[in-house]
Amino acid sequence: MDIQTGSISEIKSTYANSIDSSLLASLAKSAEILTTKQGWSDGINALLADLGRITKVSRVWIFQILELDSEQITQDYAFEWASEPKYIQLGLPVFKKFTNKLGSGGYRKLVESRSKGEWQKVITSKLPDSWLKTSQVKQNIQSMLTIPIIVENSFWGVLGFDDCEREYDWSEIEINLLRIASFFISSAILQNKLSSREKQFSILQKILSTGAWEYNIQSKHLWSSSGKASPDDDPETERHFSLFEFLMKVHRDDRRILIKAIDIFFKSDKDILSHDLRVMNENGTFQWIEIIGSLVRDSNGNPSKISGILIQADIRKNLEIKLKKEAETDDLTGILNRRIFWKKLKHQINKSKNRNSKFSLLIFDIDHFKHVNDTWGHPAGDKVLKHFTTLCLKELRDGDIFARVGGEEFALLLQNSTEKIALKVGERIRSTVESTPCITGNEEINITVSGVCVTCHDKKINSDSLYKNADESLFEAKNSGRNRIICYPKK
Repeated sequence: MDIQTGSISEIKSTYANSIDSSLLASLAKSAEILTTKQGWSDGINALLADLGRITKVSRVWIFQILELDSEQITQDYAFEWASEPKYIQLGLPVFKKFTNKLGSGGYRKLVESRSKGEWQKVITSKLPDSWLKTSQVKQNIQSMLTIPIIVENSFWGVLGFDDCEREYDWSEIEINLLRIASFFISSAILQNKLSSREKQFSILQKILSTGAWEYNIQSKHLWSSSGKASPDDDPETERHFSLFEFLMKVHRDDRRILIKAIDIFFKSDKDILSHDLRVMNENGTFQWIEIIGSLVRDSNGNPSKISGILIQADIRKNLEIKLKKEAETDDLTGILNRRIFWKKLKHQINKSKNRNSKFSLLIFDIDHFKHVNDTWGHPAGDKVLKHFTTLCLKELRDGDIFARVGGEEFALLLQNSTEKIALKVGERIRSTVESTPCITGNEEINITVSGVCVTCHDKKINSDSLYKNADESLFEAKNSGRNRIICYPKK
C-alpha cells in the first residue's frame, strides 16, 4: 500500500453529526497554528470560530485578567466570535477594561473556582437571585460554559461559551475537549510572550555597547578599555583611575549604594557582581551603565581583583523607569493605582506602629458618577475623573499619598495627621469640587463628592480592617445625603 500524506488542515470529521469528532478535528487543525510563533492572534480567532460553529453557541469569547485582588477583578474583552451580529459584545464600552466587585456570593465563588483552574457551567434560570443572574439575564444568556486559561501557572484569563438560544448542558467529553482548546490558547499566548521577549532582546543586543574593566583590590586601581564613561570617546581608549577618581565620576546618589553592593559581594559566596550606576561623561552629563564582573582570588584564596564588562544601560534603565511608573500608576489619572496604594498603606501602618505616630486615611467617591457616564458618555466621565484628580492634587501637601482605588473611588494617606487635620483637608477638597464644575466642550458638569476619614492610632489595626472601616463609613456617607465628609468612628 502506498504511503498517504496530507496536511492537518485537510482533516475532516468522519462522523459529520458528531460534535465530539468535529471538536477533535478542529483542535487538530488549530494545534499546528497555535503552537507556532506566527499568526497566534489570527489562529485564536480561527479556533474560536471553529468552536462556535461546531458547538452551535451564540458567542465564544476570551477575557484577559488585568488585575485580581480580594475585593474586585478587572478584565478586558480580548477575543470574540459571534454567530450573528446581534450577539457581538467585543468593542462595547462596558466590556473595555471593566471592573467588577467580587462581593460575598456566587460571583466570588465563580472567580475563585476559575482561579483554581476549574471549569464552570451555568443554566441561568437555575441560578439564585444575584448580581450574576442579573448580568446573565441582561445579556440574554440562557446557558454558559467557562474554562480558565492558565499561563505559566497563573490565572491569565477565561475562555467562555454563551448560548442565548438554549439551556445547554455540556457533557464531560465536550468539556474535556474544550479544555484542550484552552491549553492550545495558553501555549499560543506563552509562545507570543517568548517571541516578543526574543525580539526585544535582539533589538537591545544590536544597540548595546560593551567594554572591559578591571579593578585591583590591593592597589585600588581601576582600568577600563572602553569609552563607556564617555560615549564620544574612541572605543579603543584606555583609561586609568584611582578608586577615589572613579567614585567622583559616579553620581552622588549611587556612590554609597555601589560601595555597599561591593562589600556585600565580597562577603558572599557569589562569583559574579552585577550592578547599575550612573557615571559622568566628559560633557558633565550622566549615563547609566551596568557593570558585570567576576572575582579573581590569589593563591591564598583572598580576593585580588574584579574583572568584567561595562554595558551602556541608558535605554534599559529608562525603559525600566517607564515600566515601573506604568505599573504603579493609574492609566487615566496618572496617580498611584490600587495595588501600589495597598502596599503604601501597609507600609504606613507598620511605620506608624514603630514610631507610635498617627496618620489618616481619606476615602472619596464621586457622587452619581454613573449618571455622568449615562448622560454625557464615558469620555466625559473620564474627563470628570481627571478633573477631580487635578483639584485634589492642588490641595495636597508634600508626602501625602493619593491614589485611584476603584472606578470613581480615590484614597488619600495623610502622614502625621490628626482627625482634625484630615477632616479639614477632606472638607477643603469637597468644597473645591462642589464649586468647580468640569468643563467638557460647551457643557459644565457639576459634581460633588462624598468621603470618610479614619485616623489610625490603634496598634492592633491592619490594612484590611482599616480600609473596611473606611469603606463602610463611606457607604453611610453616601446613604445619608452625599456631598459630605464624615469621620470614623462617629463622635
